[in-house]
Amino acid sequence: IANCDEEELAAIVLARPVAALSASDITQILSRPLPPKILETKKLGGAKITFISWKYLPIILDKYCRGWCWEIRMINTTEDRIFLVGRLTVPSADGLIYREATGTECLKEYKTDTVTGEVIEREIAYGDPSSNAESMAFRRACSKFGLGLYLYGGK
Repeated sequence: IANCDEEELAAIVLARPVAALSASDITQILSRPLPPKILETKKLGGAKITFISWKYLPIILDKYCRGWCWEIRMINTTEDRIFLVGRLTVPSADGLIYREATGTECLKEYKTDTVTGEVIEREIAYGDPSSNAESMAFRRACSKFGLGLYLYGGK
């Protein structure tokens, strides 16, 4: 192993069976601050918020929670909104543990034209609503294991 380059060493380490961590160890590990380079910021209602994109979460879960599973448990829609519930299941030394979370997104947006007073209906421009709702639910479920929870102002 001493003569392996980083890529070979990573392959050896990933191939090695790892003993499952306890639920409290998983939460403790996932509650650590995230590397700043994977965090993003955006303006929301005039405030600047810091968040982690969903695309980094599977990488972190693969490292510390091998065998994790994400599933959509429920999807409901109204005329202008989608709601879903997702479940993140993580194997641990204590057995399978899961956390569920909700996600929602507007399907349509209504704006009033300031000149004519006409109400204009349009579909939401950024991303597709079901993917956005799923991303929200996934990030929230991860935070219930401690992953990025501090970004929501939690401890």
